[in-house]
Amino acid sequence: MKRVLNYALSFVLSGVFLYVAFHNVDFNEVLRKVSSASIFWILIFLAVWFLSHFFRALRWKVILNSVKPNTSIKNLFGALMVGYAVNDVIPRAGEITRAILVGRWEGLSRSSMFGAVIVERIIDLIFMGVAIMISFFILNDYL
Repeated sequence: MKRVLNYALSFVLSGVFLYVAFHNVDFNEVLRKVSSASIFWILIFLAVWFLSHFFRALRWKVILNSVKPNTSIKNLFGALMVGYAVNDVIPRAGEITRAILVGRWEGLSRSSMFGAVIVERIIDLIFMGVAIMISFFILNDYL
């Protein structure tokens, strides 16, 4: 019963948020804009998107190298994509899902997988902080 209520609440909330997001949207205008988009830039975007996620899977492989040197990049990339899909439905649950999936697929303990996710988040925070500081110094002349 609890599971049914969770799913029902998720669908109701999704419906409410979709209504709020698309209320008063002219879909003919959206179709006109999308149909006039440049295929070249869409392909560039997809290539950069794919490479950024592939490099993130490689980074995770480096982090996991001390635990298991021969982790499959296919499993890491697949778990990363599944994690993103889960994050679309339940925020931050994708990180847990990703850790559990790679743990199962690669035969690694959950604690080592959650440790790898935490290390990855710390690396992300450090680089975000560096990017903010660089942006501040660049934009400081314009402010």
